[in-house]
Amino acid sequence: MLPLLHELKYADTLDPRMLILVPTRELVVQVVEQIEAYAAYINVRVLGVYGGTNINTQKKAVTDGVDIIVATPGRCMI
Repeated sequence: MLPLLHELKYADTLDPRMLILVPTRELVVQVVEQIEAYAAYINVRVLGVYGGTNINTQKKAVTDGVDIIVATPGRCMI
């Protein structure tokens, strides 16, 4: 993860620039927490996307702009 964050420069674009797929929602939460901790001093927008939560809220967050999406495969396909 650290080499990826090192290469990820600030961008004005709203489009996601990195997708990380993980098998469970619990792992999504853990990975998002770690990325936020590693990138505390970098301007990086991270979003966890997984089932069991409101999909419309997640879609809006993506359209508002995000750099890294951490998602489960099922929710990523929608």
